[in-house]
Amino acid sequence: MRPEQFAEVISNCRAQAALLAESLNQCFDTKYELEFGLEMPLESAAAQLDMPGLLVGIAVGSSAFLLALPAELLPPWHKAPNASQASRLATLAMEWSLNCPPLDMEAGESTTCKSGELWKTIQRCGPLPDALGVPCAVSGEHAQIWLVGPVSSMPSEQAAASGEAEPEAEARGPRSYPSPPPSARPAAPDEPRVNRILKLPVTLIVQLAHKRIELGQLQSLSPGALVTFDKSCEELLELYVNNSLYCRGEAVKVGEKFGLKVNEVSSPQRRLQSLIGKS
Repeated sequence: MRPEQFAEVISNCRAQAALLAESLNQCFDTKYELEFGLEMPLESAAAQLDMPGLLVGIAVGSSAFLLALPAELLPPWHKAPNASQASRLATLAMEWSLNCPPLDMEAGESTTCKSGELWKTIQRCGPLPDALGVPCAVSGEHAQIWLVGPVSSMPSEQAAASGEAEPEAEARGPRSYPSPPPSARPAAPDEPRVNRILKLPVTLIVQLAHKRIELGQLQSLSPGALVTFDKSCEELLELYVNNSLYCRGEAVKVGEKFGLKVNEVSSPQRRLQSLIGKS
């Protein structure tokens, strides 16, 4: 990633701050608003990042950029997430990998990892010359999220937890994160076409559960009859678009109405297929 490309990422993050905040709030059950400040030399962020937290890494070509989230902004479960919570963290990284870069810049791998000391872990990722830090104010909080880049490699959960660099990191050099071949992904449309597509209405269907019964049993249903399902009340509900699974989530009460809080989303390719139909 060239410095001018990271400058485009910074500009797009400022423009998409509300969307990035929405992903953050869905992940951690918060109500934060985000506001990205001015970029500065990365060393200026050292003192503020001398703390534990999470690092979201997003690869672009052979390098990457990071978003550092101090622990004081996060719920306690981020230190040892269960399977559902780990899925939330993966979803956050994926959604930010789609929304942080501009439309004409394709992100590769994305990850979220815990760090005992954010600044040291960032240093292990190999900041490139002239790397920058961009503070992002979080409404009602003293701590800030930091956008950092470009760096030569993605953060490692093992290295961040152990406080040691990855084996043979220097000898191996920066890792490369190749993008899918052009034949495996749709061509990026221009922005006006994207805006027109985004205005198309789609029907969402949330499935509580399903089962097969005999036709005779169906005909015998009457007011007061009870139909039981094998699905546990703790399992996530499924949301379908065009009869294709789009995401999973848990039922929540929104005022006097029902809502779905999204916990997991399918891959970008599968979501695209569900929107445009399988062909």
